[in-house]
Amino acid sequence: MDTSETKKSLDPKISIISPFFNSESTLKRAVDSVISQSFSEWELILVNDGSSDQSERIAKSYLEDQRISYIYQENKGVSAARNLGASKAKADWLIFLDSDDTFLADSIKNFFFYIGRFNDNTDIVFSSYYLIKNGKLELYASSRLAGSYCIKKYIFFEIGGFDEKMTYGENSELIRRAKLKGLKFQKANFVSLKYFESKNGGSKNLLNMIQSNEYLLKKYSDFFECRQYEKAVYLQVIGVALLRLGEFEKAQKYFLECVKIRFLKPQYWFRLFLSSFPFLSRKIYPLKRSIQF
Repeated sequence: MDTSETKKSLDPKISIISPFFNSESTLKRAVDSVISQSFSEWELILVNDGSSDQSERIAKSYLEDQRISYIYQENKGVSAARNLGASKAKADWLIFLDSDDTFLADSIKNFFFYIGRFNDNTDIVFSSYYLIKNGKLELYASSRLAGSYCIKKYIFFEIGGFDEKMTYGENSELIRRAKLKGLKFQKANFVSLKYFESKNGGSKNLLNMIQSNEYLLKKYSDFFECRQYEKAVYLQVIGVALLRLGEFEKAQKYFLECVKIRFLKPQYWFRLFLSSFPFLSRKIYPLKRSIQF
């Protein structure tokens, strides 16, 4: 059910899409980081992905700001929520901000500056981000995190938007598709985002990680046939996630595939060894049987 608030008078330069699901503890922080931007010609589209907590009340409390709109959908996942929000966007450029992250004060101004600077020589502009982990701040170079890149709206739809089958790594998959289409990328010299690492969010969900990476290996099977070394990286990620879930026999099959691809890679042999000795594996990869959504 689409209950978007229409703000026809707006002519934003950049549209920010922020989906949320049961985000009552972080949503206000994210929205406030948009409102406090030094650049004001934006719109913010809040997409409620079927929340059952107080997130809806928090989101609607901001609707007096004519730049902010609200949409509700039954729970379909973050990719579907982002696609819905993008379909309502008025600006020519899109940024996707997760509800547990925040912009720096000049983020939108800097994106807009670099869009103008690169002019027609870019389809996607990347920035850097800060990772907030255990109360510490670490700087990372340009990335594929939501909130750290800005993409042309027509390009976003031309390449098909977010793959709604993806529940993990959906930003990386979008960028991979864009690169395979030969789109133009530019790295900008500024920090846009504070990314708060969450132990319980979808990005840390091991089942999502396994399912999405298995899906990627099938979706891009022709690509990975030519890039076997890259395929081994994905197989290893799946194998390690299975170790953390205590699925040692399944993990062993993935590490065997890694060894076949890169026989001389010590880390693949080491993890294959661990998968054969659960008591050792648990010391390095503690079990995480309780999966949080």
